[in-house]
Amino acid sequence: MSENTKYTIYLIEQAKRGSYSSFMRLVELYLSELYGIVIRLTSNDSLTKIILEKVIIFAAENLQQVRMDGTFSSWLKAITVRQCLNSHYFANPANLPGEGEEYIFSKNLFAEMDFAIMRLPREARYVIVLYDLLKYSSNEVSDMLSIGNPENVKIILKLARKKIIEDIR
Repeated sequence: MSENTKYTIYLIEQAKRGSYSSFMRLVELYLSELYGIVIRLTSNDSLTKIILEKVIIFAAENLQQVRMDGTFSSWLKAITVRQCLNSHYFANPANLPGEGEEYIFSKNLFAEMDFAIMRLPREARYVIVLYDLLKYSSNEVSDMLSIGNPENVKIILKLARKKIIEDIR
């Protein structure tokens, strides 16, 4: 695994052998990063917690499938994105828990950007997170979201970025 530290590799090996504490330590190492992905995609704290729980359970049940030729964080991010895309809450937005929750953000640029991303329409939010933050290609984003033409992804990106900049100003 190219980007994994010796410690991460050790934890993965121990977790594969059944060490619950090693698996939980792995989860702790990546949980805040995964939370950031899901909250940006969902804009909903309650839903984020539900999805993260599913991610952790899926990862625990499929830990033996972790390959040593990629990074553990990439594997977890892929699971996280898939769980978001497959979530039944996205099939029917009326099912979203905790609608109307207030978010408190500090007055710094990153918080303002996150808040602007969360206010985007769902499709634009997904495109921004998948393309700009997780570095999927426009072809991959197009396939994941069934947008059709990868050029449509680029159009959505351009409009979403413009909206974020307007919101921050």
